[in-house]
Amino acid sequence: MGNTSVEATCFVSGSSDVESVEECSQAGNSLVSGAAKSNLTTGTVREGWSRSDADSKFRITGAMLKRAQPTDFAAIEAILERWSSLSLAEQTALTEKIVPALALRLQTEAPPLPDHQRYLEDLLAAEYRRQSRSLG
Repeated sequence: MGNTSVEATCFVSGSSDVESVEECSQAGNSLVSGAAKSNLTTGTVREGWSRSDADSKFRITGAMLKRAQPTDFAAIEAILERWSSLSLAEQTALTEKIVPALALRLQTEAPPLPDHQRYLEDLLAAEYRRQSRSLG
């Protein structure tokens, strides 16, 4: 999972001119800034959002995971790591941008707004399981 900074100006600050995680990344931006970057650790995210396939609400296939970009997972990690510190308005603004873009890339239907957080968690958990299997 490489670089976990994709830029706060895209999502956290509520910029409305970025349509996808990929655009945010191509613009050289990141989802977290300053002190938040120093607190962001992949290990803590993995521990908090690793769940079994049976515990997942959304079915995420291997083919869907192959369509995703590393920056997608980095963005999801950053969002979920900061989730509890975001206001409801910020959570909604973030997920209304990222979830439809991810669903389009993964070639699946986007879930309704109340399920956005769970969708991101399930997608990230599926990627963690895929990585774990590939390590043996």
